[in-house]
Amino acid sequence: MINVNAETMRSIDKYCIEVLGISGMILMENAAIKIFTEVKNELVKNNGQYISIFCGVGNNGGDGLAVARHLYLSGYTVNVFILGKLEKASNDFKENFKIINNINKFDDMKINIEMVTEENINFINEKIRNSHIILDGIFGTGLKRKVEGVYKEVILTINESGKHIMSIDVPSGLDSDNGIELGAAVRANKTITLQLKKNGFLNEQARKYCGKIKIVDIGIPDFVINKFL
Repeated sequence: MINVNAETMRSIDKYCIEVLGISGMILMENAAIKIFTEVKNELVKNNGQYISIFCGVGNNGGDGLAVARHLYLSGYTVNVFILGKLEKASNDFKENFKIINNINKFDDMKINIEMVTEENINFINEKIRNSHIILDGIFGTGLKRKVEGVYKEVILTINESGKHIMSIDVPSGLDSDNGIELGAAVRANKTITLQLKKNGFLNEQARKYCGKIKIVDIGIPDFVINKFL
């Protein structure tokens, strides 16, 4: 089984985008479809209808937004909670955010979006009470700093919710290279990791955060992966 660090994964993504011409949005959409399938299977298994998705403003959050769209199109009730400043968002996050806002202009059903701040964090418990699943897309493999403030409070709230938790690529707050908790980390029941397992998953301590790990193919050719191993 191949495991990679965050830098190698970034190099693989960059090569696909800059050399092969597979745009970041295509990779994100490929990832979203696979994650959507995993989430939908869990919802069907538990006869669930409601899902809450927590998104940072990086590409991990962009994945979450794209998943939200696919769930909405399949008739599920979706609440999206965004942490971070939109002006600092990645380009692919912004594109998916724009798509959701365009959908909401024309459909009364809507994908509910809430911006989370330290001032309104107390409303989260009430909002997620009816959720059958929480999908974590706050932080990805690039996180190296200690989790603090509203991010830590949200992660602790997620962990204490008693809901079935699924994480995108890596549980938010876990260092993907060494598997160490960075102040606070999501304790997922299942981690849907993209293309390759991350080095941090080898750490025994990471198991209590990752839960079951499912690797999903997002369309990166094998020869690109082999180039960077």
